[in-house]
Amino acid sequence: MVAMNFLQINSVRFTALLLTALLAGRVGAQQTAQLVAQLDSVLVLNADQREKVTLICSDAAVEISAIDKELQSLSRSDLDPADKDKRITDANVRKKAIRESRDAGIRALLTPEQQQVYEEKVKPVRPPVLHFGMNHDRASCEVCVK
Repeated sequence: MVAMNFLQINSVRFTALLLTALLAGRVGAQQTAQLVAQLDSVLVLNADQREKVTLICSDAAVEISAIDKELQSLSRSDLDPADKDKRITDANVRKKAIRESRDAGIRALLTPEQQQVYEEKVKPVRPPVLHFGMNHDRASCEVCVK
């Protein structure tokens, strides 16, 4: 019984890591189907939702992959550093907009119960900035306590 609980906990952690990778836009189009299956196992999607989520995720993965290639070529280019920084910033802003659009599209397809699970388990809240410092008190930090 204890071993089963350990396996279940590790399965949930693995699923969370895969879903975090999907939501961060760090996966290619070929991995989208596997990640949608993981999303399906957590949210229990119906066939219509699964198909639409797959389309949304694969479209976003293709767009993000194209921007990543653009960023790689920018990093090797001989552009003026100020122009390079501006283009890199613009590309990162576009990636963020694609991820937000994808997340909104997925959220719109879900039932209220699925949305609650999505917000709690799939889309963890991250601090907007690195909040650790010399005087960081983990015991009273609202981010660390969660």
